[in-house]
Amino acid sequence: MLNDPNTIAALSRDVVNLGTQNDTYDISVSTLTGHLPPGWTYEYQTSQGIFTGPSTLPLAAGASETIQVRIDSHGIAGGGLVELTFTSQGNPAVVRTQRFSKVSNPRGIFEASLAP
Repeated sequence: MLNDPNTIAALSRDVVNLGTQNDTYDISVSTLTGHLPPGWTYEYQTSQGIFTGPSTLPLAAGASETIQVRIDSHGIAGGGLVELTFTSQGNPAVVRTQRFSKVSNPRGIFEASLAP
């Protein structure tokens, strides 16, 4: 998402249990491209709560849930990426990864890259 450095990027994706059995998904988190810029924070929300680290998500067979991710740059220009990986406890071979990104004040970033 491209937005102002003072605006929180609110992103969401649906997680769907396509299986015929109830399942619980382990959610792991990593920040990519090195790390989020210093001073940036993130959190994600499921029906189980708000998290900044690993969690689990139970889903009935055929059910879905919307995961909400918020990336806050706290007024700092830059770009960052948060990756959530969902692994089925019932079938650990079922793994899905979703990336969420924010770029804030790209004009300032571009101008800084042109500075002598």
